Amino acid sequence: MTVSFLQILKAFRQSSGGLPQSLELAEEKVPYSLTPQKVLICIHDVSLNYREVAMMNGELCSGD
Repeated sequence: MTVSFLQILKAFRQSSGGLPQSLELAEEKVPYSLTPQKVLICIHDVSLNYREVAMMNGELCSGD
């Protein structure tokens, strides 16, 4: 059986400035240095809600 893996992934990263304007789409190499205890999970869709944006802006503590 042949398994095909992604070589490049797309990720949103926060640059300087306020949200949502500071989110930038970036392309990165997939980290393949996995040990037997780790897995690589592909996520196709996600959403940001107001709480996550507030946490990134420092307006809401993370609960730690």
